[in-house]
Amino acid sequence: MKAMMADESWRCHTCGGLLGVHRDAALHIKYKRAQLVVRGRVLVQCPRCVDLNETETRPPAPEALEIS
Repeated sequence: MKAMMADESWRCHTCGGLLGVHRDAALHIKYKRAQLVVRGRVLVQCPRCVDLNETETRPPAPEALEIS
């Protein structure tokens, strides 16, 4: 059975606005009508305060790589 990872909010370090959600090994970003799922290093300008924020997604958990 796979271990469930809790979703973790990614917030602007200046104003606290929600930029995305770390879910599994990807970052989910929703802005207006666009919905993005990205992996790796991400650099985003906050839509509220226009400050630049950077994060990196975590690699998948070892049990998520197992083929059943």
